[in-house]
Amino acid sequence: MKKKILVFLAGLCSMLSLSSCGLVKGFEHDITLSIRRNGELYYSTTVNIFNNAILPKMDKTYVPTDMKFAGYTLDSNWTIDDGADKLFREGAVIHYKDVKDYAFNDNVELYSQFVDKDVDVSIHHYVAVGWYDQESTSGLNEDIAKKLEANLRTLLINNGATEADLADFVFKGYSGQMAVIGPEINEDGYIDVFIGAGATLKNKGGVEYVDRYAASENYGSVDKRYVYLLRDKPVARLVYEYCDTPEFYSIFK
Repeated sequence: MKKKILVFLAGLCSMLSLSSCGLVKGFEHDITLSIRRNGELYYSTTVNIFNNAILPKMDKTYVPTDMKFAGYTLDSNWTIDDGADKLFREGAVIHYKDVKDYAFNDNVELYSQFVDKDVDVSIHHYVAVGWYDQESTSGLNEDIAKKLEANLRTLLINNGATEADLADFVFKGYSGQMAVIGPEINEDGYIDVFIGAGATLKNKGGVEYVDRYAASENYGSVDKRYVYLLRDKPVARLVYEYCDTPEFYSIFK
């Protein structure tokens, strides 16, 4: 009797396993993502809910004279007036959800966009602050970050920020090793001030900066933290300098 029960259970487990595989397969849907240049296929890959795409660098030989590569778009008629936020940068990670609504016969084409060399294709906000969301390394976590965000909003209001300005204030956490978050910061392209990294944001993360300083106090129990100024504009420098004040350090208490 025991043997029959064991055989039945084994068969049932096998059926459930096959059913689960079929269920997962049912959710998987492939989309072919392609990029063409001068009518020739430049790049092609497959994306689905389990597999993303990393967009290639643009070969300089394809860039027209006196122009620069801006990025890839889903809109063939894109112009800079449509906004830099519609661009996918070189090295950007494309997820299935990013392109699924644009698929035709399971195919999506991205279009290479070029602009005059003097056109600014960076994304701008009133001020954008990034913080290192890795408490064991940075001393920063969600609760501390909420305190800091509230303090920064008060700082901005006290220095003349309007409701429209505050609506365009970005406060974003980045988690992972420097080699991971550096490309993410560069891909976003709009962070003005970054808080909580060590001394390796540039040499390990590849993030260029205008200025930096070592914190004069520990971030809780974590020492040797840095604040980086990535873009030098008055409101960004205001935030940058604030991050070494007694009020700033009070968020860790």
